[in-house]
Amino acid sequence: MDRMVADRADGIDIAFDRGKAWSKYCKELLNFVSRRMQLELDHAKKVHCLANQSKIAINEHFLPLRDVFESSFDNDIVFCEQTYDAVKHIQDRFIKVLVMLTHIMANFEFRKSLELRRDDHERQRRALKNEWMRVTKQVKDTQQELLRARSLLGTRDDGYRRAQESFIRTESTGPAVGAEVVRRRKELERRRKNEEEAFTKREEAQSQVEKLENELERREQLMEDTKVVLNSAVLILDVEFIV
Repeated sequence: MDRMVADRADGIDIAFDRGKAWSKYCKELLNFVSRRMQLELDHAKKVHCLANQSKIAINEHFLPLRDVFESSFDNDIVFCEQTYDAVKHIQDRFIKVLVMLTHIMANFEFRKSLELRRDDHERQRRALKNEWMRVTKQVKDTQQELLRARSLLGTRDDGYRRAQESFIRTESTGPAVGAEVVRRRKELERRRKNEEEAFTKREEAQSQVEKLENELERREQLMEDTKVVLNSAVLILDVEFIV
């Protein structure tokens, strides 16, 4: 099951939806069992009270069929007592779970209801989903950063190309004479410096793109690994809830 879910592009979403549906399913079952037991218990209490009152009321010995009705009352009382025992057994067996915790200094026992287990299941499911959202957000953020870095690299490429062309044009200009020689030399030096700065900026942009490409590859692999782990964790979580 986990392999089938892991192979799907939307597998992690399916797993989380399944976990959410399972949590709701357990909640509804617990609600039904609790309310049904309470109804049975309330009914048994009323019948028990009615049977006792009726048994006390017919205390004359000469009344016809008195033994038959008293026997019926006794049967109702026994049935109600059995209902009490059954409800108590269900509460102890299915609603409450005995959990043992070992501590360094002492051991103790406590009862944990299925409602608490369901809440714990829901909390763990949310934690897994938050982890998945965190990992996918990292991938999306890196993708956005890479797009911006590539755009900047394109700008730096254009800037370096223009600076290079400007330097070449200045360098290929005809020979200067007189005061023009000094001005030409300064202009050439300035354009050479501009070219070097543009080249440095382009190299930095290229380095940033390569860094983000590697980071994106790493995070995408991490996302795939996390997807497999979370799929298994969600399925195990559902199984553990009913064990």
